[in-house]
Amino acid sequence: MARYGGEEFSILLPNTDLAGSIKVAENIQQAIYDQARDLQENKVPAKQGQ
Repeated sequence: MARYGGEEFSILLPNTDLAGSIKVAENIQQAIYDQARDLQENKVPAKQGQ
């Protein structure tokens, strides 16, 4: 995996056909979605003072 631009990444998948590549991309997309959802649902309590 390499960062290609600001928000773009490039992933080399040797010996992977188109169907396998699509599956990997979908899994990554779902993992990002799940993490963003978890961050929105779990509010971090604010600590005041010190």
